[in-house]
Amino acid sequence: MSLLKFPKPSSFASAERAEPAQIGDEAEKLRPELERCTVLEILPDPVAILNINRQIVFANRSLLAMLKLPDDSLICGMRPGEALHCVHAENDSGGCGTTEFCRFCGAVNAILETQQFHTSVSRDCHILTTSDNANNLRIWTSPFVKHGCNYTLMVVRDIADEVYRHSLERIFFHDIINIGSGLAGLLSIIDDDPDAFRENRQLLTGLTEELLEEIHSQRDLLAAESGAMNVKFSRIKSFDIIKCVTDMLARHQAAENKSMTMDDSSENIEFETDPSLLKRILINVVKNALEACPPGAEVVLKSSATGGKAVFEVHNPGRIPDEVRLQIFNRAFSTKGQGRGLGTYSARLLGEKYLRGKVYFTSSEELGTSFFLELPLSPEAAGTAVSP
Repeated sequence: MSLLKFPKPSSFASAERAEPAQIGDEAEKLRPELERCTVLEILPDPVAILNINRQIVFANRSLLAMLKLPDDSLICGMRPGEALHCVHAENDSGGCGTTEFCRFCGAVNAILETQQFHTSVSRDCHILTTSDNANNLRIWTSPFVKHGCNYTLMVVRDIADEVYRHSLERIFFHDIINIGSGLAGLLSIIDDDPDAFRENRQLLTGLTEELLEEIHSQRDLLAAESGAMNVKFSRIKSFDIIKCVTDMLARHQAAENKSMTMDDSSENIEFETDPSLLKRILINVVKNALEACPPGAEVVLKSSATGGKAVFEVHNPGRIPDEVRLQIFNRAFSTKGQGRGLGTYSARLLGEKYLRGKVYFTSSEELGTSFFLELPLSPEAAGTAVSP
């Protein structure tokens, strides 16, 4: 990471950096003080000390262990997002803290608040790394002055387990209970009446499928994040997948008073992929589109062959606000409340890491919002094999 005296453009925090010689001088002046403060080295949580330009001048043993580094020489002068390999930090702008995505980053906002108001701050931070790992972190920042210079002490804690536990609690105590309650109510109506069973058989089957889908979705996400996902490619047709997805969601509460249709210009593409994972991705995306729609709105699905790829598009008439747009693929970010942010994150994880495709979206006031999933027509067309 180059350290430039003259800053590059920034969309948020200052891009200005101290030169390497100044970083080294600051680190040397602090070292005797930090050596006497042994508590920093025995803390189990990663700790960094930052200068006024948000650059690292010290990293404790826990942070070095987290980054698999022998000492802090390689990260001194970097900013936190650069040391953690944040996907938004490695770009042609001013690096960590300077992109439009950084406006909603808990880490840089905690640092800036501490620098501005000289107060201790705690924020949660969601980082997607350049190797597609999703980190859920809790950041504590606190100011201190040494040798007439202002510094920020930053403590980092991995809260992925806490975030995922909240998600599971939300799913099992809300979504699954709702479905289970529907099943129980329907069974009480049916009782031993064969006619009532025949009349409600389709609804009963739909609720059971929905229940299993919720459970399988979480199982697959756990397997995908741990690298234990088994991908089984087979030859499919896009219309069959779209029909399966729309049939599955037709009775979902998110689809109430809304419609799902297939674009007239759709092509029935025949290609090779894992149909189970593809359905999982489209169910997540279509469900999100339905939840974002007002009553009476329409979600339109489309499949086409473009540039030697099978392309699925899910369109709804709404526009995604900037605050949501810039965080939409972050693990655990959601507009629906704590613990509900795994849908778009898992869609990208499964679509890009395991199906070897690309997941992205466009959104505007005039054209609405479209999510796209581009997939190779065959495993051979994708090139290298899937790696966990």
